Amino acid sequence: MASPLRVKLRRAEPGAFFVHPIVPGRVRGYAASMRCLHRRHRLWFFLLLPMLLAGCRTHIAPPDWGFDPEQVESPDGRIVASKDIYQLGDRRLIFIDPAADPPAELVISMTADSEPGTYRARVGDRYESVLRVDDSGDLVAVVEIDRQENARVAYEPAIPVLLARMKVGEVVEGEVRMTIRDLRRGTVRQRGTCRWELELLGETVVATPAGVMEAWIVRTRRTADFGAAGFELVQHEAYVPGLGRVASHSVRRIRVLATWLGPRTEELLFKEVPDPE
Repeated sequence: MASPLRVKLRRAEPGAFFVHPIVPGRVRGYAASMRCLHRRHRLWFFLLLPMLLAGCRTHIAPPDWGFDPEQVESPDGRIVASKDIYQLGDRRLIFIDPAADPPAELVISMTADSEPGTYRARVGDRYESVLRVDDSGDLVAVVEIDRQENARVAYEPAIPVLLARMKVGEVVEGEVRMTIRDLRRGTVRQRGTCRWELELLGETVVATPAGVMEAWIVRTRRTADFGAAGFELVQHEAYVPGLGRVASHSVRRIRVLATWLGPRTEELLFKEVPDPE
């Protein structure tokens, strides 16, 4: 029996970048549907298909929590050290997921991991990231885990989250390899590449449940390619010196062949520092 054609994507959440199989019988059904088209109509179908697919790529809007990338007030060329806006270390913060009904509270924590120099950041019981500072001073993610999707994503080399020194208006990019495994079984779901971009947009005012804050805005773009499928993630994050990240807005789209599906949005806003346990 021929192996199934893997092209149908599951719903997209952070860390869930894998596909479902489509059985060969269903593929044969698609082929039969195409044969039903009249020959002259079939020609027009294939002529118009690329234009239709090109129009499926939707615009990704900026977040609505108090800033517009076009209104960030910082001159191009200003340099900011990532250690001044975000530090690794033990901490616990309470965030709000405003899209939940009712809005849900999540504890975002960071604790030292078993390997010296690495830390494990947790977003409630949803996501985990293993972070460290590499030899160049960049903050990088070695592994990202999505417990809702039972997925573990490993990057080789580690993917940058913040660069040691970031210049306002400068886009820095690169490419890493990524492997997605079933979190419980350890089996490989997908292997591919991920192109990343980081840009420090500048400093602006951000509104959160904890109040209005002056924050530095970092835009991250990741584009993964698994051949017939892939995804694009655009993330805006707000960092306050001495406090760290106070807001996060993520938009993800899935690609199947040449068609873009989505977008799906997730937003987290800082609420308060919890009382010591």
